[in-house]
Amino acid sequence: MCKRLSLWVSCRGTALSIQCADEVITVRKISVRLPEELLEEVDALAELEASDRTTIMKQALREYLDRERTDTKLKELAARRFLEGRINYRALCRLLGPEEAEAVRTSKRLLDQGAKLARKLA
Repeated sequence: MCKRLSLWVSCRGTALSIQCADEVITVRKISVRLPEELLEEVDALAELEASDRTTIMKQALREYLDRERTDTKLKELAARRFLEGRINYRALCRLLGPEEAEAVRTSKRLLDQGAKLARKLA
């Protein structure tokens, strides 16, 4: 159980942060437009599981993102975008996981060092 808990709302009023010991969890409210039929399915599932829309949608999104993270095309695209400087390391970690992101970052460092050496030798 958390012994040290603090709660605060961001200055914009759209985020809620909860701190427990050294971990901070930030939750942001968003707006999503869904087809009526899809929303009805979400509501039916929430009722069946004695849950709510938010929980059902968070679970579905988490499962989708976990599945996409294992997709080779996504990994290749994320690595390429990082190497091109189009996404940052934090985004790369979220897309690939920390181990694979570190491997890509290490590869980028080696490529950058090779390019620097080639320019010196030219």
